[in-house]
Amino acid sequence: MTRDPIEEDGSKIFRKETYKGSADINLYGFVGGNPVILTDPLGLWVRLCGRKLNGINKPPVEPHGNTLRHDYLSVSNSILSFQAGKNGPGGGIVWSDGQVDRQNEHPINPKCEMVCDDPNFDQYVLDAAVQVGAPKYNIIAYPGIFTYFLGARNCQTWAREVLQKAKKEYLKIENCPKCFIVSHGDEMIAP
Repeated sequence: MTRDPIEEDGSKIFRKETYKGSADINLYGFVGGNPVILTDPLGLWVRLCGRKLNGINKPPVEPHGNTLRHDYLSVSNSILSFQAGKNGPGGGIVWSDGQVDRQNEHPINPKCEMVCDDPNFDQYVLDAAVQVGAPKYNIIAYPGIFTYFLGARNCQTWAREVLQKAKKEYLKIENCPKCFIVSHGDEMIAP
């Protein structure tokens, strides 16, 4: 059994950040701290993650159910997190230029849900994120809401739109029976 070759290079040891500000060494974070049961031979996967609102140090939550959460994507330990811009009504959450943050989230959030562990899917997600871009941000931009029809998205609808576009392109070429296992009534991700 070997440690994560991507995160450990002799000078940098992967640290599992806890949500109370301390850090514990976790050389097996790439398999959720359980290298006996879980495996990640290539270190490649796409996960949908959630945390409570108002900052990275907020506790992780499951990326479904309660709408008062921030959703983001963890793509092979890289982050794609759509957020409100700084300027605009309500500090940017009512209407602002959105921005995609590629840092400032926990890539190994224990509440993340695996979407696809096929290494080929990673690039489809990254490409879809570029296609979706950074539209206007509106905290209530859900399907059926006027701001959504105007093109605005929030962190949840942005992440799902990226996954939906990636899945559509992926399934034109690839086949992975283990992919798209996020359930909980999320039709655009589930098989």
